[in-house]
Amino acid sequence: PARQRCLILELKHGKKEGEMEAALKEASSQIIQKKYDSQLRYEGYQTRLPDGMVFFGKRANIVKI
Repeated sequence: PARQRCLILELKHGKKEGEMEAALKEASSQIIQKKYDSQLRYEGYQTRLPDGMVFFGKRANIVKI
């Protein structure tokens, strides 16, 4: 049977607030370059929702890929 949907998350921790944007780009690049969705596609997931997240203290930034 086909599987409906799944989340692909790459989480990063920023060491400084100013580094959050760079860490967010790194997280999204990692999902794409390492083809995190290929196995999930093979397993039959119809919808794959990749997100990159970076945290610093109580702040979080999220990017949909």
